[in-house]
Amino acid sequence: MHYTYKITLSYDGTLYFGWQKTKSGPSIQESLQNAIFSLTQETILPEAASRTDRYVHARGQVACFSLEKNWSENALQKGLNAHLPRDIRILQVEKVENQFHPTLNALGKEYHYHLSIGPVQYPVHRLYSWHIYQDLSLDAMKEAVRFLIGTKDFSAFANESKKNPICTLFEIDFQVYRNNLKNREYDKKALLNLSQAKLT
Repeated sequence: MHYTYKITLSYDGTLYFGWQKTKSGPSIQESLQNAIFSLTQETILPEAASRTDRYVHARGQVACFSLEKNWSENALQKGLNAHLPRDIRILQVEKVENQFHPTLNALGKEYHYHLSIGPVQYPVHRLYSWHIYQDLSLDAMKEAVRFLIGTKDFSAFANESKKNPICTLFEIDFQVYRNNLKNREYDKKALLNLSQAKLT
């Protein structure tokens, strides 16, 4: 008998080659796999709702794996966090049905893109935002993203072809933050629903 666990994790991706296990360098998936083995002595490759790229961070990535032993949610969370690097943390553990899949059961995904606008970038923003030296027209950006909202074919934005590039983009929101150097950060929040890819 197997027991399936859904986990929600957060990580700083600065030192990692993305989610997926790779020979190129350390990954979130391999780090989690090693932690699971250290704690349970079971060799498991966890699956995630989506694969983040190199240097990408996550606040609420969902993943799952199955174990032969019936662990309590609290013990599993504490045990994994004790074996994980400090830049990866399990925020929540839930015991779910064995049929659960983080990709197929996902209702939506949310992405945040941080831009640091201005001639000088704060050092604390260096690893977490894209430095743009010239000012940007927020009005023009808001006008342009109107054409992305809705159910559309996003093949032109993909690095490689997918079986079903049809996705629904519900919202793109801009938030402006000002600081003492009069730089600006735009936080573009996009809620992407992949249910069409799941259903077709």
